[in-house]
Amino acid sequence: MRSMLMLVATTALTTTLAAQNVPAIRTIEPLAYEVASVKPHDNRDGVAYALVRKSRGGEFDIVNTTVAGLLQYVYRVRPYQLVSAPDWARTDTWEVQMNAPGTSMRDQAGQILKVLQDRFKLQVHAETRELPIYTLTRTKADSVGPAITPPTECPGSISGRPDNWWMKCSDWSMVVSYIGGYLDRPLADRTGITGKYDAKIEWTPPPVGTGPDRVPIAGDNISIYTAIRDQLGVKIDPARGPVEVLVIDRVERPEPD
Repeated sequence: MRSMLMLVATTALTTTLAAQNVPAIRTIEPLAYEVASVKPHDNRDGVAYALVRKSRGGEFDIVNTTVAGLLQYVYRVRPYQLVSAPDWARTDTWEVQMNAPGTSMRDQAGQILKVLQDRFKLQVHAETRELPIYTLTRTKADSVGPAITPPTECPGSISGRPDNWWMKCSDWSMVVSYIGGYLDRPLADRTGITGKYDAKIEWTPPPVGTGPDRVPIAGDNISIYTAIRDQLGVKIDPARGPVEVLVIDRVERPEPD
């Protein structure tokens, strides 16, 4: 009986986490590399993104990356799933070059993890915590917004820019995943909407960066919250729920090469 109860509890938790649009923390084993270099990166221009200069043929070269950014890549997690990271792990930028055997993306993730362990003394573990989340519900019962319509053609497609985007013949879960990608918390879908739809959303993303490469706000300054309410007929509310997180037990700045 206890085993059955444990199975039911585990299944319920897994279902809850999946419904919250939270990426699963994947299991990655550290893999050996041949040689690696880690140096501080002077991001004097305030560029917002990391730049991968090489990522093939056993070579990996990235600049303007943070420890948090590398962990997001290795474990496929979102920023809010990183817990107990010191401020510098999210702000200090680095140049990481690596030569390593293996060509798959998973091999590369394991090798980057090994560099983090060797050079940053990284130690982490995964656990589930009760944290702030968002819920997604309909603004009107049994109806959707004008930007959600029955599919006109299948198979589906996705196109557009982040601020002017549409899907054709896509599962509702894909729409939820898109919305969740722009939020700072997990998103639990409680709309009850199922099936395939054509969906479109137009909004104004926040500016990116602080230097010359900053992308300015354009359009009518429509937030994603306003856009999904008026166009999709759904709304976001704060709540709490179980969230799988990656806890940083130890991380240190590396000695310069």
